[in-house]
Amino acid sequence: MTRAFTPPDTLSKSDIRTLGDVRRDIWTNSFQGIAFGTGSGFVLHTTAQLMKRFGLFPNAKLGRNTFMMSVLGGGALGSFLFALKAGKEGVHNLHPIFEVGSKPQTTVYEAAKERASTSQREQSDETDITRFGGDDANVASTNDDMSASEMQKMRTVRRKTLMDTIHNGQGLSDSHGGHWVQSNQDGK
Repeated sequence: MTRAFTPPDTLSKSDIRTLGDVRRDIWTNSFQGIAFGTGSGFVLHTTAQLMKRFGLFPNAKLGRNTFMMSVLGGGALGSFLFALKAGKEGVHNLHPIFEVGSKPQTTVYEAAKERASTSQREQSDETDITRFGGDDANVASTNDDMSASEMQKMRTVRRKTLMDTIHNGQGLSDSHGGHWVQSNQDGK
């Protein structure tokens, strides 16, 4: 999905409307440019054919290929120039929007989330919590950096549990529990 349908939270409704207006102006002017350019290409090619008849362009080879080139080329050029003109005229409306993201702003939700996480951090700093369950539970504080020995101990327990699961016949998949059913030769 395009980002136009999901604008950032930092933009206000008027900023979103301004962006939409500038986009709409560019697109409508582009289509007007296509119409103007194809019409101009048709008129210029027809005028060149008339001038050739009167002897002003005696060596010009004007056929259906040059007609298509002038019509399609005129449409492409007109679309580009009209869209460029609309973009240059509308860019001054976008300058305040360009500056919106330069300053960090928080939404109401982000501010509430930050307040909740700081209060939770303050409460959890006072007590220790259990990070890993089981017979030999590792007790660690809530700060996210664990020591290397704690991580090594958790890794060892995880590997031991995995190897026990594989060797005791359960396997890694739950589909057959690691055991395949042997059928009789009869197919029963």
